Amino acid sequence: METSCSSHMEGPASPETHVFFVVNPMSKGGSAGKKWPPLFADLQGIILRGEGTARCCLRVWTLETSGPGDATQLVRQKLREYADPQFQPAASLVVMVAVGGDGTINEVANGFFHPVVDLLGPPEELGRLICNRSAMACFNFGTGGDFTKTVPCPQDMEELYEMLAEQDPTLMVDVGLCTFVPLDSEEVTDCYYTMCREGECDFEKSKARAPESRYFVNVATAGMAAETCFQAEKVKGCCCGGKIAYYWAIVKSLYHFRNKDLLVKLDGGEPRLLEQVSCFSCGNGCYFGDGLPVCPSANPIDGKLTTTVWTKARVRDFIFNTRAMYSGDHVKADTTVVMEGKKFEVSSQREENLCLVEADGEILGRLPATYQVLPERLPILTPALHKLLQKFQGGVDRSESSLRQGEGYESSSSWSSSSCHT
Repeated sequence: METSCSSHMEGPASPETHVFFVVNPMSKGGSAGKKWPPLFADLQGIILRGEGTARCCLRVWTLETSGPGDATQLVRQKLREYADPQFQPAASLVVMVAVGGDGTINEVANGFFHPVVDLLGPPEELGRLICNRSAMACFNFGTGGDFTKTVPCPQDMEELYEMLAEQDPTLMVDVGLCTFVPLDSEEVTDCYYTMCREGECDFEKSKARAPESRYFVNVATAGMAAETCFQAEKVKGCCCGGKIAYYWAIVKSLYHFRNKDLLVKLDGGEPRLLEQVSCFSCGNGCYFGDGLPVCPSANPIDGKLTTTVWTKARVRDFIFNTRAMYSGDHVKADTTVVMEGKKFEVSSQREENLCLVEADGEILGRLPATYQVLPERLPILTPALHKLLQKFQGGVDRSESSLRQGEGYESSSSWSSSSCHT
């Protein structure tokens, strides 16, 4: 639902940028819905004060979501309008700003692409932008905000205005695609409690369902991390903040979770058996759980996914090695496996050992699942563009193509073949 009107800065012969703020009013325990209107009014005032000095003409709107999946539909609908040649309000750039947490960022990012309705179609169709004159930005208003720890976002309205008004090139980041067996909310709850008590469960309904897919920009996981998301949602915004909520959820999940034996196929190679897996994390970004660098070497512009696999995890290991977990040194442990590649196919060795799958903090379904990277798919505006390029371009040979000007853009194996170490 569109909840407020536009603010227009006139400028002769200036390119026009249309900005839609997609606000999740329930983010951060509902504080986003209360705090965003005065912040938006501040931004409108900044735009008016900057009239005549900016490099572009800004028009801004707020779109408020009303439930899960709504942000994807709102963004997709707007971008289809701008992609229609019959649509009159032309703009050199259309920016969709996710105002919320990682879940909102995920939904907004999914709205940039055509839905994946045919997984057997040509690979080049995956991750095809709806509107070539579009870009995404973030304004963190969530509990974790983990994607914005990898790709920073503006911290206040002044910095947000400068980023939008300067018309800097956008960063073309990679996007992950997770394909999974879907579960409804009741099945997710039953799955969690059955696995905690017995370690096995069997859902005949889900076996008959066709696989579904979801784009992700940050981290997608299977196993204990999905259980952690289930637990964290029960305490976030109620009695404690994000980091404490995630820490408590990890400890509780470790106490209950039963490790799984997983079969992992990397880049079409032979399946490899990983025994006693606690958590399988596939990162395009580095962080999850409000700042835990689960995939510290992940690079969102290198055309690969970085996977961290924790095995034989125990409660006391996490408690006594918290510093190593939050510093990224956990990847040096003997019980950790780190891999890099373009595509991971993951399944439970025993079908009855059902394992939940999540992406960007949202539980999606269960294994078997496929995680693959789609290089240079999503244009993102960030105030730290040049710092990011310096940080991530070491060893990346496509630095020039990782940048895109906002105006006039048109989109154009085996284990040994990929990096793997334990």
